Amino acid sequence: KMTYRELNEATDRFAAAIQQLGVGKGDRVSLMLPNLPQYVIAYFGTIKAGAVVVNTNPTYTPRELRHQLEDSGAKVIVLLSGLYDRLVQIREHTQIEHVIIADVPDSLGWPFKNLEDKQVRAGGMMKNLPPEKDIHAFYPLLKDAPPKPAVQKPHMDDVILFQYSGGTTGTPKAAMLTHRN
Repeated sequence: KMTYRELNEATDRFAAAIQQLGVGKGDRVSLMLPNLPQYVIAYFGTIKAGAVVVNTNPTYTPRELRHQLEDSGAKVIVLLSGLYDRLVQIREHTQIEHVIIADVPDSLGWPFKNLEDKQVRAGGMMKNLPPEKDIHAFYPLLKDAPPKPAVQKPHMDDVILFQYSGGTTGTPKAAMLTHRN
């Protein structure tokens, strides 16, 4: 459970956290997550930071991921630890500077957290990653962030979302959505 107040506070902290990582107005943040609380927090936090959300399908192969990250110019990616190996294969071809790990059990309480942890690990979607200065755990990153981000005054024509679609061509292109949309 999360109240609207808690959600607002979490999105403020996410915005402040990515601003501390160097994300500014118009920068791109890729969200490669399934339907999790962390997705909602990162989505609205990215918009509060003045950045652009790049919706990234968690089933993408490294080749598909490379195309989207190169095309979007994303500086930060939020993903499951089990998807990190896909990023490693293509990261040198992208502009990714920081990786934020958000795993399924992270937002659960006892006893569900331990049960889900075992299931997700067994399915390969959760792994232990070696500590690196550019890899951040989602909730500790929020905890260490200031409670409020630097204010970004949005304009109705500012792009807030890249939604990729292959349509009939097969090569995904970004549909750009604005605050006005």
